[in-house]
Amino acid sequence: MHSRTTIERTQHGVGQGGFHTCRIRKEVPYNRKDDEKKATYEYVFDCGTRSVGPGNKSLKDFLSQHIGNYRPANNIVDALFISHLDIDHYHGAQMLCGAKSVSRIFLPYFTIDQIVFLIADQASNDVVLAPDYINDLLAIAAGRRRLFGVPVTVVGGGESPENIDPPSPAQERDERLQAVVIRKNGQVQPLSGNLPSGTDIALRTSLEQLPWVLRPWSYKQSSAALQAMSSAIDKIPALKGIQTHAGTVSKAHIDALNVKANKTAIRKACSTIIKDAQGTYAGNHNTPSLSLYSGPPGHDRSNYRFRYIERGVINRSLNRDPVGWITTGDCLMNNHWADFRACFADVLTHVGTYVLPHHGSVNNHSQEFIDAIPGQLALICARHGSEDHPSKTVLNCLYEVDDHIQIVNEYSTRGVKEIVHLQHLAD
Repeated sequence: MHSRTTIERTQHGVGQGGFHTCRIRKEVPYNRKDDEKKATYEYVFDCGTRSVGPGNKSLKDFLSQHIGNYRPANNIVDALFISHLDIDHYHGAQMLCGAKSVSRIFLPYFTIDQIVFLIADQASNDVVLAPDYINDLLAIAAGRRRLFGVPVTVVGGGESPENIDPPSPAQERDERLQAVVIRKNGQVQPLSGNLPSGTDIALRTSLEQLPWVLRPWSYKQSSAALQAMSSAIDKIPALKGIQTHAGTVSKAHIDALNVKANKTAIRKACSTIIKDAQGTYAGNHNTPSLSLYSGPPGHDRSNYRFRYIERGVINRSLNRDPVGWITTGDCLMNNHWADFRACFADVLTHVGTYVLPHHGSVNNHSQEFIDAIPGQLALICARHGSEDHPSKTVLNCLYEVDDHIQIVNEYSTRGVKEIVHLQHLAD
């Protein structure tokens, strides 16, 4: 019989934010009559928005509608990747975890000091984070890997073989594809609480491993930047109080920031800590933003055939593009391109669809990134009518390389849906 794997992915129209869902389904023969069953892996990349919905629907109701319309197989989300901790990328995550059965959350590596500055930065922009959420983040930074009751893997930390969670009941079911880590030496291991950037996550059944990987990457702050943050916190008593009470932060600690009176000082502290000679601010929470590649592995894949069944755009010539997909969250690509390229060098030629960083902002733009992608479908997640997202400079660069631009805003009711089939040539 012919064994086939289907990858169905959708960039949802949430406007200024991010919500991407993907279902990877393998048809698995299981008896002599050539009947088959399907093993599935579902993942989500980001879940948030700053946009109200059509008809002035409230932000919460708009996001809730998208989450409600998303129906993963067996109501299980095997992995939720949160690129970073800006509200337009994560604030639907808890809602998603309450509505679906989420098996694991992936976050970029961060320290306690970075979370302290996140609290200050968000507060200075009139965003007050709940104490329970703050304490969860501080606990994760301290090594206790759970968020909203879900096991967490931090991307960009060191190895932690001792921090391996037992498989969840969902992972042990026959209808789920198993996610495993492929080390540089080819060794296969279970997922743990820490995952070095650039590690391949492979999917497999009891009989075979799929020729498809997920590869996350996160930029790690320099030791100089972390030291600068620590020194700045020491000079602001209210921030020092949050750092000292990590794990037991209360509303009183947040109120002690006295944001209205100290907003200018807090913003100055956040914006004047220089990460390195490149001038990236350590207070900029886009710096550790997670990126994710989903597609064929970098090694030989000549025994498989990959093709688009649906591309999400009218232009049929784009069906000749490679089938891989890569998203960049709010990565500061202009500063971190060299590190990004080093991580994804062997798979960039497999990318047909790419999501531009930070909603097409010029501050995150890298011409080298655009030039390195052979595929021609460029997705930009942005609010309808925004002047800066996407930037005209970024759009002009895309026009020059003749890429197809799809702006996915809050009025994109279907989003951009793509379906890829892969088949073993021996079948």
